Amino acid sequence: MGIGKITLSGKTVRKKNGLIVDNHLQFQSFLYGDGRSLVQLNNYYRLSPHHKPMGQGAARLFLTAMVLVIAFPILGNSIRGSDGPFSRPLSSPIIIDDDADLVLTAVASSWPGDGSLDRPFIIDDLTIDALGKGACIYLGNTSLHVMVRNCSLTGASPVSSNNPGAGLVIWDCTNVTVDNCTANGNLFGIYSMASSRCTLSNSTLSNDRNDIILIHSNDFVVEHNDLTGSTEGLMLQSSNRNTIRHNTLSRSSLLSMGMYESKENILTDNLFHNNTGESYIYLSDSNQVLRNSFKDNAMALKLSWSPYNTMNDNLF
Repeated sequence: MGIGKITLSGKTVRKKNGLIVDNHLQFQSFLYGDGRSLVQLNNYYRLSPHHKPMGQGAARLFLTAMVLVIAFPILGNSIRGSDGPFSRPLSSPIIIDDDADLVLTAVASSWPGDGSLDRPFIIDDLTIDALGKGACIYLGNTSLHVMVRNCSLTGASPVSSNNPGAGLVIWDCTNVTVDNCTANGNLFGIYSMASSRCTLSNSTLSNDRNDIILIHSNDFVVEHNDLTGSTEGLMLQSSNRNTIRHNTLSRSSLLSMGMYESKENILTDNLFHNNTGESYIYLSDSNQVLRNSFKDNAMALKLSWSPYNTMNDNLF
């Protein structure tokens, strides 16, 4: 039995059953040969705010109970699906609040991987209808590696500022990869807030209010996506050092591509065609616009109050 360890510390973790374990804990994930994880809680175990710290005997009892719940699921109603304990109906939205929640949900859902660069947790081959909830998949406050692939996401509507009505929400995350997904019929296809070092690739986003929006999000790679038939295609707002390449943006009615208060982005080898909406760069500097093709659009590209941008080899 091979054993690996993930250690997470220094933050408050809110469990799904309402239990709060304070920031003196460590999580250790012992990885078995089949790729599943068993979570052990070490160091201090404390209920907050109305309970006193547990002694060692109580801590051991609490640890044993946690292991039993994870290894032999007879409780855990909050993540119990209609097909049995720890199963999740394919149409159910997924909500991840932090790294610890990601580990627990991955174990409960039998997702492969361990959250490392070489073995990311993989959310694969799901069809999710949010049925008016704020997101089909919500990833928040995570730094472990996770991949969302081959998923179909629809039916998300805004319910709050951090549940804006998106097929996929990436909120204060790093190391998220999205590959070969479809999103349609949402307010947003993919919505990123305050995130970095993520990759969005090979996906089709259509008939949304906005297909991809990056807000305060840096160092993304957005490549080989098809954004079509939406009100707005791609929007960067206060987002820097992103690479946007080899995408097709078509039939957007209001905005094909927008860049606002963003700098040092690279927009290269993209095709913009048959858009009635404009593309613009506004209050944004030091960006590179290279080898893009603008065909049969109402307006190709407008620059306003945007110094020090480089534009080379584009076809208008």
